[in-house]
Amino acid sequence: MSEEFREWLRSKVVVQRKTGCWEFTGAKDHAGFGRVFLEGREVKAPRVFYQEFVAEIPVGGRLIHHLGPDQCIGRACCNPAHVRVVKPWKAEPLKKTCPKGHTLDSDNAVVESRGARLRVRCRICKNKGAGDDE
Repeated sequence: MSEEFREWLRSKVVVQRKTGCWEFTGAKDHAGFGRVFLEGREVKAPRVFYQEFVAEIPVGGRLIHHLGPDQCIGRACCNPAHVRVVKPWKAEPLKKTCPKGHTLDSDNAVVESRGARLRVRCRICKNKGAGDDE
């Protein structure tokens, strides 16, 4: 982006003396993140500041505020030094088991409706009866 855009970004922050946070003074979303509209879409302000003043964020990368609440104001902060890029991770499927150790998967899980709740039970244990031991 242009130097004019960077100046506009700088005009939208107030530096907090105690923490060094760049508090975004423009529009904020429901969660308290500053928001900037670029090319017809809303982008979180910390992301815009990081990309403008540090580097591009890799595809799928996310920013996290890595400082504690006593060191940073959090979501309203746009100081690129207060965030770091984290790479997306692959979610490994969790190995769920019943209390007796049987694997709960698509073949062994029974989904039961309990009013407004759903309950997942082990098919092996259900077929053996609730009080039976193995």
